[in-house]
Amino acid sequence: MNWLGLLTLSSATDPELAPHAYLFYLLLWTFVVGLFVLFLFPVIGKTLGFIVITV
Repeated sequence: MNWLGLLTLSSATDPELAPHAYLFYLLLWTFVVGLFVLFLFPVIGKTLGFIVITV
């Protein structure tokens, strides 16, 4: 299976690949946000972290 092909517009409009493309998109963003929360967020400090959450 072409994993990078799931990120293209053609796979998002294909009725058979669209659910897989959407799931792959959600998993990718969950991974990115998880890395931010686990590693970067504790380093930036409480004040700046509060600003990031509220904005």
